[in-house]
Amino acid sequence: MTCREADALLADYLDDLLPPLARRRVARHLRTCRPCRRNTLTYADTIDLVRTAFDEPAAMHEPETHALLAALSAASAH
Repeated sequence: MTCREADALLADYLDDLLPPLARRRVARHLRTCRPCRRNTLTYADTIDLVRTAFDEPAAMHEPETHALLAALSAASAH
């Protein structure tokens, strides 16, 4: 699996929506590809921050807001 293929499946992988074979292929790729692992962690952190912002807007403090903006900025740079 290439990085591009893994990236295309990342959202479904994190939401546990992939069929078992595809999920295993992505997981195998993530075990061997450090940049994709980092990308996956950043993507998952961004999802968590956005969910927090929508679920508990008052709970978002300045550091989390800055982290969210930085993550979104980094994601849009790709």
